[in-house]
Amino acid sequence: MFFYPKATFGSIITLSVCLFVLYVNAVYAGTSARNWHDRIVHTLPSSPGCFVAKYPETTFKGVACSPPPKRSYYLRPVKDNGVAKTALAPKAGTVIDYALATPSSMLIESATGRFSEVDHVTEKAPYTLQINSKQFAGSTSACNGISGCTIWQQFIYDESSAMALMEYWLFDYGTSCPVGWNNFGTACWKNSPTVSVPSIPAAELGKVSISAFANKNGYDIAMLSYDDVIYVVSQPATVLGLYTIWKEASFNVYGAPGTNMVAEFNRGAFLGVRLEADYGSTPACVAGVFTGESNNFVKDDCVAEGGSIRFDEYVPSFDFTYPVTGQTVKLAAAGLVYATGVAAPGAGVEVVSVFDDPSQPFCRTRANSGGQWVCSLKVDKTASYLLEASENGDHGGAVSDYFCVEVAGQGRCNIRRNNP
Repeated sequence: MFFYPKATFGSIITLSVCLFVLYVNAVYAGTSARNWHDRIVHTLPSSPGCFVAKYPETTFKGVACSPPPKRSYYLRPVKDNGVAKTALAPKAGTVIDYALATPSSMLIESATGRFSEVDHVTEKAPYTLQINSKQFAGSTSACNGISGCTIWQQFIYDESSAMALMEYWLFDYGTSCPVGWNNFGTACWKNSPTVSVPSIPAAELGKVSISAFANKNGYDIAMLSYDDVIYVVSQPATVLGLYTIWKEASFNVYGAPGTNMVAEFNRGAFLGVRLEADYGSTPACVAGVFTGESNNFVKDDCVAEGGSIRFDEYVPSFDFTYPVTGQTVKLAAAGLVYATGVAAPGAGVEVVSVFDDPSQPFCRTRANSGGQWVCSLKVDKTASYLLEASENGDHGGAVSDYFCVEVAGQGRCNIRRNNP
């Protein structure tokens, strides 16, 4: 029989206790930080300017603001025979997004957007985070009684410029804008001062939240939270009077001005999008585009619950539809592969490897109401796999498609139609 020295037992016990204490402290610190965040939001500034609060401080401290940027996060103008119309609209090809809509009798006082899940985001793309009111949301006193005038307000974090701000728009106001506003066709726009924030890598989006407050202590507020630090820019709520009409809001990650306005994420990237609103009732999910910038994510179905909406979005590792006539695809990285396709709405879909037992699917899912489906395939071997995607388990049938997953680096595989 082998005996351990007593000192070894003592060391093991001491080490175990230390590790347990460290674990408990870590859990406690994380919980405390979350509680701190919830508490300090109730002490938001009641004056204009820029502010910062660091855990565990109990108040916001004023910091110097930077001047408003001279560029806009605008909607591209609609043109008819080369002539710009009075209204603005999203640029062509913008990805459809989801928004939160309140019941008819309620207004949004605040909204917070965050990502509940961030997976396989490996590329750093220039991006913005935006909470936006609905475009052409309605008329307020800021329109100065001009017929047809409507407002739009954005709450923005610009990663490439490392700043947070608010942007204001008056649509169909005319060519003579109020003092301090910029003219864009018959629209007028201006930016708030900005608060300096870190440039946050896209892979760390799970650590970020952005909030928008309408008429909080008399002010509209854009707030960014990152790594237990909260950054705030505050301006009078009377700039647009959003709080009198705010009924729909959207949140997501988008492109930035000065680029192609599309946030391009790597294949296989996945985000769980969540938007909460403070008005005490269950909202509705509505489809819409509330900004001119976009991203390359495919959106899954939106779900409304409590005071929030949620939906998942992903960049497919492979895209194909029924029927496939032949195409070439690339896989940028090994690991988790998202295979997507189009089937009959509500149809059952199975994805299996023809090199393995076809009765054991890699993934079993169902197409949504629009016919879109996605399967998450975790491939942990350095090899090529020939996969089969079938509707209703009809392996080898006329609706089956094949594609090859090359997990060793930049693989190329041909997708082809399966002929029974």
